[in-house]
Amino acid sequence: MSLPSQSVRLLHSPVPFVVGCLASSFLIASIASAQPVFSRVMPGTPAAIADSLAARGDTAGAVAVLESDVRRNKREAVSWHRLGHLYWEQARAKRRPGYIAELPIIRLLQAADSALRLATQFAPDSARYWLNLGTFNLESGVATMRFASSLQAQEALTSATRTKDVAIMAESEDRLGHGAWRRFEATANRALIDPLNRLQLGAGGAPPVSDPSATLMAQPMGPAGTFNRNLGRDYVMTVMKHLIKPPTGASDLESALAHFRTAVQLNPTSQRYARHFTMALAARKQWEELREFTTQRAREYPFDAESRLTLGLALVRTGHDEQARIVFDSALALLDEPDQARLTGISRILRPGSPRLRAQAGAGMDSLTFKRLSPAQQVTVTRAFWETIDPLASTTENEIQLEVLARIVYADLRWTDEILGYRGADTDRGHVFVRYGPPDLEITMGGNITANYSGGEAGVALVWSYDFGATFFFDLRPGFASANIALHDQPYVESVFEQRPVSMHNVAAARDVDSLPVRSVRFRGPRDSADVVLVASYTPRALLGALEIDPVPMVSLVRATSPLTSSSPTQRAAFELESSTLDSERTQHWRQRVASGISLVRVELSQPDSRRALRATLPVEPDSGRGFGMSDLLLTKQLPVDGPSSSTPPSRWSDLALTPASHHLASGSPIGLVWEVYDLAPGTGTDRAAGNYRVTVRVSAERDALSGTVVRLRDMLGRAIGRTAAADPLSISFDRTAVVQAVSVDYVSLDLGSLPTGRYSLRVHIEDLNTGRTTSRETALDVR
Repeated sequence: MSLPSQSVRLLHSPVPFVVGCLASSFLIASIASAQPVFSRVMPGTPAAIADSLAARGDTAGAVAVLESDVRRNKREAVSWHRLGHLYWEQARAKRRPGYIAELPIIRLLQAADSALRLATQFAPDSARYWLNLGTFNLESGVATMRFASSLQAQEALTSATRTKDVAIMAESEDRLGHGAWRRFEATANRALIDPLNRLQLGAGGAPPVSDPSATLMAQPMGPAGTFNRNLGRDYVMTVMKHLIKPPTGASDLESALAHFRTAVQLNPTSQRYARHFTMALAARKQWEELREFTTQRAREYPFDAESRLTLGLALVRTGHDEQARIVFDSALALLDEPDQARLTGISRILRPGSPRLRAQAGAGMDSLTFKRLSPAQQVTVTRAFWETIDPLASTTENEIQLEVLARIVYADLRWTDEILGYRGADTDRGHVFVRYGPPDLEITMGGNITANYSGGEAGVALVWSYDFGATFFFDLRPGFASANIALHDQPYVESVFEQRPVSMHNVAAARDVDSLPVRSVRFRGPRDSADVVLVASYTPRALLGALEIDPVPMVSLVRATSPLTSSSPTQRAAFELESSTLDSERTQHWRQRVASGISLVRVELSQPDSRRALRATLPVEPDSGRGFGMSDLLLTKQLPVDGPSSSTPPSRWSDLALTPASHHLASGSPIGLVWEVYDLAPGTGTDRAAGNYRVTVRVSAERDALSGTVVRLRDMLGRAIGRTAAADPLSISFDRTAVVQAVSVDYVSLDLGSLPTGRYSLRVHIEDLNTGRTTSRETALDVR
């Protein structure tokens, strides 16, 4: 095809239009499924004939008809427009940001650019032509062409306003909003500083110089390794001194929001316009307006899952977690299984499982291990994961799961690229955001970090920093929705993901949960299970905060979760405490059955009004459940009185009337000690029914604190068994005879006298005198 010189002079393409280069061998046989919206044409015209040929897949024939027409009629805008689209569609699949190697593709794009521009010049009042030229520029890999699409959108809006074409007015407003949005992303929170040459963090690990703003970062993360990455936070704090005030980008964001709002008002049925409007609202943190808008939209369009997901985000951010759970559940029900799995899976927040860092990060589930599980195992592990990470199991919603889902929805809103076809949560920024949430500090600086070493085009450096210590550097391309982790910073990011795979610092429920000291004591149960006694000590005042309530309602919860089996029933109990007892230490205990294998046992105490809680999660694994052995040691507040003093000896520890005690002991107070011995061997001869064993009780101190201490041991009838003094460790031994059976229950009273305050180790050693086999258990004891 050739163009007359008059037409060539009218071209405004950033590259010259190449004449006579479109050989038929370069034409593909079909057009992409996404067809432009063309204006109607009269039947029998070249444009109508070309449309018919293209619809049948004869692209070459359609191009030939249109090329012939524009040769005869150089100002035929309709044919130029359709011809530009045919060139465009043939090159579209290989048009990606970056270098295009195929010369035929480059020539097709040049021809498409020229034809589309000629159409707008020969029909300047065609709003659709301007919009389609803008779309062509938006798909470009050149930032300047992408930004230029805003100029075409403005021309389209002007033309559509004259003709009162509401549909194109809405589309133009949306495009103008995107132009302002792209400017906002490239300039928000700008610091007037060169991130590559003006700053230096002491090379080779040296401390920062006295004036870090002068030489803070010569090579931020270069291949030579001169950047001390541990000082990244110091770098960010120094850069903060150079932030432009008031913050840059605010006016562009406000402009984008205004254009998006107008687009939605002109065409409220468009899901795409609504998505862009909510994106800007979320970026401005206008959560209440976002909640109102998506509530109304979810009501008007009940099958719009995207609006429901965005409403869930707004509800989480405004503190309505219970409503958010209901809304998220309704949104997920509208999605197919792959989309549900994408939003609810746990791989995004597990350790990546890098082979290079696996030994350093330690054992545990990672994304690689998770992917190797069967689908059924993945479902079970996912359920157990969310149950374990739930900060307040006593509430109906899982605040952490809601936060992760809200982060994914936010990332999809903010960083999805509809043209290139990727979702925001799957980008580099999305990966960081879903793991760690909103950054505590966010700045941009002129200059692309990776390009400084690779010789690429200049761009923008985007920096996210978190108060827990991690700082991330992104290369942001102005005009594009993408921002990639700086090339030489990727090993650092990989290490952060492995060492700290997730942070929930912005979740109030996670911040208001403190640790609960819990002692677990295992006794053998049926079929390799275990009965676990859980003993907790706490001061209730910590759960009340500034609230004044009397009596104080409390909720306790105990639940055991196994990664590969179903969870045990949850023990939930409500009780009340008198306000006069809130400052005294309180001890509570529970009994929990756990299955074989490792289980995670959660103990939770919460105050519903303050939403504060104390929580403990303990890994518990029963022993083999067979053969000679003993249980853990159960401390009690007093010596049990049932059992040997009655006509029937206790068969299990649970037959005793006892009150478990914590590991805290007041100096001078006696304490009971209960344990079980399993599968004693029978004696020989006339003593075959008797199991004989020796018990040694030993008390040792972490420091030299036992001098002058006297320890007395008494049996279940209160009779003295032994006495020892002035030794470290203090040790008493005595022999027992028991009827040979699967379980023998033993218990003694330990009088530690005036034992000095401190931490001690209490150890019970059992020797089966019939076989010589031994076993022992140890527990800690704090004397106050």
